[in-house]
Amino acid sequence: MPSTAFRPLLNPRDAAKALSVSPSTLRRLVEMGRLPPPVRLSERRIAFRPEDLDALCDASRAPKR
Repeated sequence: MPSTAFRPLLNPRDAAKALSVSPSTLRRLVEMGRLPPPVRLSERRIAFRPEDLDALCDASRAPKR
C-alpha cells in the first residue's frame, strides 16, 4: 500500500499564492475548466485540493506537440 502524506486543503488565497496567480485568476481557471472546482467546506468557505493544483502545474509543464 503506497504511503500518502496528509496535505491540508488550501483556501483560495493560499491556492492562488501556490500557483503564483491572483485569486481572480484562480477563479477564472476554475470557470475555464482548467482547475477542478474547489471543495465546499460550508456555505461561505471553499478550499482547493493540493493534488489538483499539482496536476495543473504538471499539465502546464508538459511539452507541447
